[in-house]
Amino acid sequence: MSIFWINFWKRAVFKNRKDAQNLFLAEGETEVKLIESLIRAGNVRKFNMWTGKPGQIIKLIGSSHNLYIVYDTDQIYRNERNTFISNIVTFAKNCASITLLQQSENLEDELCRALSCSKKTLYSLFDAQGVRGFKGNLIAESNLHQKLVNRSGFNPEVLWSKDIIQPLAELTGDYAPYKKIKKGSYLSVRHLMK
Repeated sequence: MSIFWINFWKRAVFKNRKDAQNLFLAEGETEVKLIESLIRAGNVRKFNMWTGKPGQIIKLIGSSHNLYIVYDTDQIYRNERNTFISNIVTFAKNCASITLLQQSENLEDELCRALSCSKKTLYSLFDAQGVRGFKGNLIAESNLHQKLVNRSGFNPEVLWSKDIIQPLAELTGDYAPYKKIKKGSYLSVRHLMK
């Protein structure tokens, strides 16, 4: 590997030593944008646990890394469930801990819960008529953190607070690779937030 690529990966993955220990994996661009706007300590990468191959992420983590995995639960198919669990097992062998941050259904539902509003109200907050416009405007929002925090009724403690869905319930079991895995919520990552 050339020196260019080595330096590229170091810059892309680790902004500074303090951030190097926390890596957030988020399913889509909107989740990446939300997490980047909320965290102060860590890096965020787009990775779909349901369909992704862990190879690229494995190269980024070491035994001292804490992984925070944000994922949707709106569409789960049997083979995708198996891929998700396989990815978790692979990551658990290569990192210090894994915290699962499960979204209610998807990002829109999670934000509606945190803002105590309907989807229609959420879309109007982002000057959108529907889900496509909402996603595009959320990604384009230059000050997402302030927009959410300044919104009356925003309660970040609600984020990712639902129980693990039944198809993934075994992740909290006693099987060896799962001992590093815990169910998280905003409260469990609050120390990393702005």
